[in-house]
Amino acid sequence: MRTTRLCQILATILMCLAFAGAALATDATVKKRLDTHRALIERLNAALQRQGLTQDELSGLRSDIDGASGDLGDLIVDLEPDAKASDERLKQIGPKPEGGQSEAPEITKDREAESKNLNELNTALRQARVLQVDLSQLSDRIIERRRDLFTRQIFEHTQSILDPSLWREVFSALPRITVGISYLVSDWIAILSRTGNFLEFAVLLAVIGVATILYRPVRQRLLSAPVSALFRHGKADKPSPMERALLAVWTALINALLPVAVVFLVARVLAGLDLLPFRFRILADAVIYATAILTGVRAIALTLFEPARPLWRLLPMSDRLAQPAMASLTAIASVIAGFHLLQQFNNTIAVPLPVTLATFGTKALIFSIVLAAGLAAVAYVENSEQEERAKSAYGDPALSSPLWRTLRLALWLAVLFVGGGALFGYLAFASFLAGQVVWAVIILGVLVIALNLIDVAVGEITRPDTRAGRRLAIMLGIESSSVALSGILSSGILRAFVTIIAVFMLIAPWGVDSRDALDMMRAAFFGVKIGGITLSLAALLGSLGIFTIGLIITRAVQRWLDQRFLPATRMDIGLRNSIYTGIGYIGIIIAAAIGFTYLGIDFQNLAIVAGALSVGIGFGLQSIVSNFVSGLILLAERPIKSGDLIVVGDAEGYVKRINVRATEIETFDRAVLIVPNSALVSGNVKNWMHNDLLGQAKIRVGVAHSVDPHNVRDLLVEIARVHPMILPQPSPKVLMSEITEGAMIFELRSVVANVDNVATVCSDLRFEIVRRFAEAGFVIR
Repeated sequence: MRTTRLCQILATILMCLAFAGAALATDATVKKRLDTHRALIERLNAALQRQGLTQDELSGLRSDIDGASGDLGDLIVDLEPDAKASDERLKQIGPKPEGGQSEAPEITKDREAESKNLNELNTALRQARVLQVDLSQLSDRIIERRRDLFTRQIFEHTQSILDPSLWREVFSALPRITVGISYLVSDWIAILSRTGNFLEFAVLLAVIGVATILYRPVRQRLLSAPVSALFRHGKADKPSPMERALLAVWTALINALLPVAVVFLVARVLAGLDLLPFRFRILADAVIYATAILTGVRAIALTLFEPARPLWRLLPMSDRLAQPAMASLTAIASVIAGFHLLQQFNNTIAVPLPVTLATFGTKALIFSIVLAAGLAAVAYVENSEQEERAKSAYGDPALSSPLWRTLRLALWLAVLFVGGGALFGYLAFASFLAGQVVWAVIILGVLVIALNLIDVAVGEITRPDTRAGRRLAIMLGIESSSVALSGILSSGILRAFVTIIAVFMLIAPWGVDSRDALDMMRAAFFGVKIGGITLSLAALLGSLGIFTIGLIITRAVQRWLDQRFLPATRMDIGLRNSIYTGIGYIGIIIAAAIGFTYLGIDFQNLAIVAGALSVGIGFGLQSIVSNFVSGLILLAERPIKSGDLIVVGDAEGYVKRINVRATEIETFDRAVLIVPNSALVSGNVKNWMHNDLLGQAKIRVGVAHSVDPHNVRDLLVEIARVHPMILPQPSPKVLMSEITEGAMIFELRSVVANVDNVATVCSDLRFEIVRRFAEAGFVIR
C-alpha cells in the first residue's frame, strides 16, 4: 500500500511538473512572439522615417504588416479561450473568504496560481491588441505614402511634347544613343564569338523560319478543331448560345496565348544557348510583354466582333461597324506594344531623361490621334446606318445602348486627357493613361466573354427546357421552376464575383492595392474612424466616384431582379415592386455609407449634423419627408401595391409604381395620375384588390308591371349562370330593389373571378338581357 501511495504521489508531481513546464514554454513562446512583433513595429517606424521609399519597398513593408497582423490575430484567437477558461475556473474557486474565515491551503494556492495565470493571459491579450492597433496605424501611413508617391510620379509636370528645347536635348543625345546601341550589339557578337554557338544560332534561325511558316496553318487547325467536333452534321451556320460561348473562349485563348507561347519558347531557347546577355534578356521579356498586349487585345476584339462570322459575334452590331471597331482596338494596342518595346530599349541603353520624356509624349500623342480616328470611323459608320434606317421602311433610327454611349464618352475623354497631357507637359500621366485604356479594354473584353459564358453555361444547366435542367430537377427532387430560379441566383452571384475581380484589376495600376480596397470595404462594414473630418478635393472626387459606382451597381442589381429573378418567382407584382424599390433604397444607403467612409466623415459627426438639420427639415421639407415616410409605409404594410385597382377621390385606375415621393396611377383613359404618398396613407382609398381579385358585377334593369317578377328573376339568374367569367359559387342573385310608378327595378348581382373583367361581364350581360327579354316578351322600362 505504501508503494502504491508513493507511486501516486510521484505521478502527481510529474504531471504538475509537466503542466508547469508546458505553461512556462507557452508563456515563453507568447512572449517571444510579442517581442518579435514589437521589434518589427520599431523597424517599420524607422523605415517609414526614411525619404525616397519606392512603391516596391512600401509594398514589402505592407506585406510585413499583413503577416504580423495575421499572426497577432491568431495569437489573440488562441489566448482568448484560455483566458475565458481561466476566468471560469477562478469563479468556480470563488473569492477569498472575508472576516478571517479559514479555507483549505490547497484552495488558496489554486486561487493564487489561477489569478496569476489569468493576469498573465489578460496582459498578453492587451499587449497583442495594442500591437494590432500600432500595425493598423502603420498600415494607414503606408497607404498614404503610396498614394502620395503615385500622385507625385504620375502628375509631375515636365516639358510639353511641342517644346523645342525638349527636342533639342533629344537630338543632342543621339550620339550617346548610337554609342549605346553599338555597345549592345558588340556585347551580343562578343558572346557569340566567346561561346562559339554560331552553328546553333544558325540552326535556331532555321527552326524559327520553319515555325513562322507553320504558325498560320497550326493556328487555323487549332481554331477549326472544336468547330469540326461540334458541327459534324453541317450546322455551323446556326450555333447555339452555348456553342457560341465555348467557341468564343477557345478562340480568345488560342489567338492570345499561341503567339506569346511561341515568342516565350524562342526567348527561353536563346537563353538556354547562352545567346542572350542580361540586357538582351530584358528586351526579350519586353518582346513577350508587347506580344501579349497586341495579341491579347486583337484576340478579344476578334472574339467580340467576329467581322467574318456574324453569327458567332458576341456583341450585337452590324458587319460594317465590326470592321472599324476591331481595327481601332488593334491599332491602339499596336501603339502601346510598340512604345513599350521602345521604352524598354531606352532603359537598356540608359538614354538621357529628355529622350524618355519624348518617348512618353510621342506615345501619348500618337495614341490619342489613333484612338480619335478610330472613334470617328465608328461614329461615321453609326451615323450612316442610322440615316439609312431612317430612310427605310423601319422608320426612326435605332438608338445605341446606354452602355456603349457611356463607353464612347469615356474613350473621348481619354483622347482629351491623353492628348492634353502630352501637349501641356504632363507626359508621364498621358503615357500612363494611354496604357490604362488598353488595360481597361483587355479587362472589359475578358469580362464580357466571362459573363456571357456564365449566363449561357448556368442557363444551359438549370433551364427547365434542357436535358441537363430536367435531370438536375429530378436528381434534387424539386420543381423545374425552382431549378431555374436557383440558376438565375447562381448566375447573379458568379457575375458579381467576376465583376468585383475585374474592378480590382482595373484599379490596381492606379496605386490602389487590392488589400487597400478590402480594408476600405471592411471599414465601411465595421465602422469608421473616430476623430476630426479631413476634407480634400481628391477625397471628395473619390467619394463621388465610389457613390456613382455603387449607384450603378444598385441599378444593375435592380434591373437583374426586375427582368430575370423576380419574374421567375411566384410573387405578385406588388411584392416584386416592393422588393425592387427596397433594394434601391438599401443600395443607395450602402453606397452613401461607403462614400462617406472614404471621405473620412465620422457617422457620429454626421448624426450631429443631421440632428441640427432636423429643425430645418421639419419646417422646410415637411411635405417631402412626410411623402417619403408614407412611401416606406406603403411598401412595408402594402395596403396598396402595384397592379391594384383603386379609387382615390373621383379617380379610379391601376397602381403602376410606388415611388419615393408619389404613386403613379394609370386611369382607364390611359392618363397617369400622380398622387402624393401621404394622401394614400392618411386619406380614404378604395382598393378593389386588397384581399383578393374577386369583383362584383351589378346590373339594374326595369320591366313593366305586367311582367311576372318571378319569371324575370329566373331569367336573369339563368343569363348570369351561363356566362363563363361568372363564378358558380357564390351563385348569382336577383333583388327587386325598387318599385316605381312605371316599372319594377331588378338588380342582378354576380361574382367575377377577376375584377379586371367586371366591365366586360357587365357589357355581355346587358347584351344578353336585351336579347333574352325580347325573346320572352318582357318590356324593359
